Amino acid sequence: MVDDSFFELIRNSFLLGFGAALISVILALFLGYGKRMLPGKTTILSVRTASIGYAIPGTVIAVGVIIPFAWLDGRIDAFMQSSFGISSGLILSGTIVAVMFAYVVRFLAISLQTVESGLEKIKPSMDDAARSLGCLPRETLFKIHIPLMKKDIVHLLQCLFSLVGCEF
Repeated sequence: MVDDSFFELIRNSFLLGFGAALISVILALFLGYGKRMLPGKTTILSVRTASIGYAIPGTVIAVGVIIPFAWLDGRIDAFMQSSFGISSGLILSGTIVAVMFAYVVRFLAISLQTVESGLEKIKPSMDDAARSLGCLPRETLFKIHIPLMKKDIVHLLQCLFSLVGCEF
């Protein structure tokens, strides 16, 4: 028969896959929309830097995530021991947080490409119309752009979920 730990592993896999996909999409929406609203050199460089993750091998990303997380864990543990006399252990590098962060770094490039493609389909006159009606940029993103990009976002979530699953 099936052991109970099997269902826990399935649950953790779904949590990791969907969580990494959702965080990647949310970050891509804000980065892509920020690039659309403020297309300066700094914004474009930031978006390009954020989208380099898929070109980097997974083991390099893993080492690049574990080293700073382990350092931060050490600082947190030292603070907790000096302040409260307890050891915090590996809060970041020993949990799902580090793995999810690595997946977000790896798949943010795919998210950004899809979001930027979806935003290009929306004419700038839509932004101008929303602005003339008194909408803030945040309201324009949530009330106009995201609903217009709903299909792209759903397909992106499905794609990222399956890609994260392939990485297991």
